Amino acid sequence: MNIPAVAVPAAPGATTETLSAKKYDLMMEYFDAYDDVLFPLTMVWLLTIVLLPFVTQLITGNQYDRGAPALYEAVLLLSSLCLAGMSWWGRRHPELLAEGPEADRWRTEPMPIGVPTVLVISLLLTLVFPSIGAYPLFLLLAADNVIDRARLRRWRRRQPG
Repeated sequence: MNIPAVAVPAAPGATTETLSAKKYDLMMEYFDAYDDVLFPLTMVWLLTIVLLPFVTQLITGNQYDRGAPALYEAVLLLSSLCLAGMSWWGRRHPELLAEGPEADRWRTEPMPIGVPTVLVISLLLTLVFPSIGAYPLFLLLAADNVIDRARLRRWRRRQPG
């Protein structure tokens, strides 16, 4: 089942979900079609975007302070894993991708794993030490700038030419 890429709506760019929606939009520029795997991943990602304002409200209130940070981080992690899964699937199925040098470059670059990695660490810290709340999310500041850029630099050094 190949569905044209325009059939799936983009996420609304509101407060918490803006970064995830931007990552989705940037990634989907390289896709021309959806298949039986990419479509459900996109729908689950879209569900996480819809849930984010509600779980964000939970962590801002005092009445749900026990499990709210972990739930918030779990929704962020699921959203990030969906994006990583879509990226991984697209890189292994070039028939879904647009043609051109930009898509070819994107397909050969290493996948960004900084955000999902940091979210797993953050969620584990929050589950083991619930009193720290959502403070481990500050580790996300290092995710793109440190982890993924270091991986990209190492990958570029290994490329011939």
